[in-house]
This record gives sequence, C-alpha cells and structure tokens, in this order.
Amino acid sequence: IVGNAMFIGTLQGELHAVNAETGKRIGYFKTFSPMQSSPTVFKNLLVYGTESGKDNLIAYRVDDGEEMWTKDLGGVVASPAVADEYIIAAGLNGSVYSFDRYGTQQWSFDTEAPVRSSPCVWNGMVFCASTNGRVFGLNAETGTIVWKFTTRNAVYAGLTVSGGTLVAASRDSSVYLLDPERGTVRNQIRLENKIMAAPAVSGTTIYVSSLDGSVSAFRIT
Repeated sequence: IVGNAMFIGTLQGELHAVNAETGKRIGYFKTFSPMQSSPTVFKNLLVYGTESGKDNLIAYRVDDGEEMWTKDLGGVVASPAVADEYIIAAGLNGSVYSFDRYGTQQWSFDTEAPVRSSPCVWNGMVFCASTNGRVFGLNAETGTIVWKFTTRNAVYAGLTVSGGTLVAASRDSSVYLLDPERGTVRNQIRLENKIMAAPAVSGTTIYVSSLDGSVSAFRIT
C-alpha cells in the first residue's frame, strides 16, 4: 500500500491499483505473465515480479508510472524484500540478488535450486530458501553465507522472523523455528500434511495452513 493505493497482482498477469478505502480500481495494466508474488514498495519504486518473460523483475516509479529498470531472474514467484538501501529478490534461476534503487546489482547468491519462497531480512541478515529444501542465512551487505539448514523436502512458503525466531515451513509437513543467527533448530512443529503458505505469527501464537485445508494454531515460546 502506498498512500491510499493498494497494489495487487493476479495470475492473469494483471497489476491493479485499488483505492484501499473504497475498493475501487484506480489503475491497471497487463503484464501478459502470471504474478504470484506481491508487489513491493522500495524507495519511490513499485517493484514486482512475473513468472515468465525476458524481463521478470520490473521497477516502476510510483508517482508517474515510468519504468525505471528490469531484470531477468529466470522468472520471479517470490515476493521481494527490502533491506535498508537495497531490495532483495529471488528467481526461479536459483539465485538471490541484492539491487539498489537504480537496479545496480550489489551481490548474488546461488542456492542451486529454484527459489519460490519469499526471502526476509532481519538484523543485517537475509534469509532465503529453495526447492531443494535448504534454508540459508546470508550477510545482507555482502551476500556471503553465514549458515545453512536442510529440511527433508522443498520449501515453498515464505520466511519470516518474529520475536527473534526465524520461521521456515517445509513440504516435509514441519514448521522449523530456527535461531536466525546460527541456523540451529529451537523447536519443530509437525503437521500431517504439506505446507505451501507462509505461517503467520502474532505474539506467541503461530498460525499454519496446510494442503488438507486445515488451519492450526500453536503456542510458541
């Protein structure tokens, strides 16, 4: 949301601007490629990804809609994250990138598998995960690896940090609560079905939806 404008991408390849108070559409354009990730506001830019096409990470200026730069990451289905002066984006080509507002690449990190999980940022670190089941902690400034943790199946769900704990959900039917500085497991929540969506955390409660159609709430400490 920027001001009173809410930006929404669709699987039909449409990017909508909607008045957040009235729900009325105030802008629209067609990208011709599915948009699975959420648009992200970075500085004065609206940055969004598309699943296919040669230019699949695009930055538009919010005030006048002018296209500022584009990148080819092999397709983007993970929502970008903002780390101070840089935007962190992950591609289906298996790499995670840091770009400045002008689109200049600061670093890249190869996860060795397509990335469908949205990265997150915390305390000078970037966290990302890939479809080979690995979760990585990276130095946000340099992109160098600090630690790596391996689950037993692909990670599709976006990552989040809450209360100093990194939450990573895997298709192995587990939610891992990790130490974000070391990548060690603090706790593990086991479900009976695969997890594709990012869990939500509120205070000491974590909410998890799984592919059997259920939503579960767990108390965490």
